[in-house]
Amino acid sequence: MTDINKSIAELLGRDLTDEEITCINNLKGRFHISDTKPLAIVLALVGANHVLFESMPNLLQQKASETIKRHRTTLSKESTTITQELIGMLSHNIAMENARYKTLAIWFSFGSIFGGMLVFLISHSKWLRT
Repeated sequence: MTDINKSIAELLGRDLTDEEITCINNLKGRFHISDTKPLAIVLALVGANHVLFESMPNLLQQKASETIKRHRTTLSKESTTITQELIGMLSHNIAMENARYKTLAIWFSFGSIFGGMLVFLISHSKWLRT
């Protein structure tokens, strides 16, 4: 590994891959930059930035996947909590033996079932998966 490659590896805080080394060596050859020329410092900085920019799409994809997974987990927990609260309210209203509450409870039960199914379908739909 040349001095420029070592400098870039130090800037990145990791070893360079063979592909990255080949890319840097191609730049050195194309512009006739040796490790002893002052322009080697500029090449090292440009090379480090180039390697970082090349890794951005993978990093963004990873962070998006983590965010979607976290959102899906949160959505599932919240839907469970809401469903439990609705069932508790409905049970209480049904127990009151009031016709008005019975009708309301029936509509709430249909609504909560439909809402729970909707939340389940949204959280498990293919367009949210990566």
